[in-house]
Amino acid sequence: MAEEARSLVIVRSREVPEIEVRVWENQLRCHLSFYDDSGDYHKHLPVTDANWLAACKYLWQKDKENLKARLTKALQNKEIFIRIGVTREWQGQVWRQISGVFSFPDWLKGKCFSNLGYDFNDYV
Repeated sequence: MAEEARSLVIVRSREVPEIEVRVWENQLRCHLSFYDDSGDYHKHLPVTDANWLAACKYLWQKDKENLKARLTKALQNKEIFIRIGVTREWQGQVWRQISGVFSFPDWLKGKCFSNLGYDFNDYV
């Protein structure tokens, strides 16, 4: 996203992104950092993708110690595409965020947020 004229872009990640999941202000927060195919580094972008958040919440509750390792394994040996968009204006500017994490083959193996018990009222 070197050219800041677009509000939505899909990039291919060179490798499995660095994953950060933590509790902040009583909510589970997920961030990814990665290099895209152009060599641009995308650091600590918040994730708003419902499937990713559902997987994070599910693993946080069921297997917190292995959460990062399991997500990393799910993305290994796959082509990874990440959709980056911008937020609405806040404090006079817009912020980049990840609104989709996709892979070929599918890292979720055909499942989606509803299979993982995600409720949009959870405000992960």
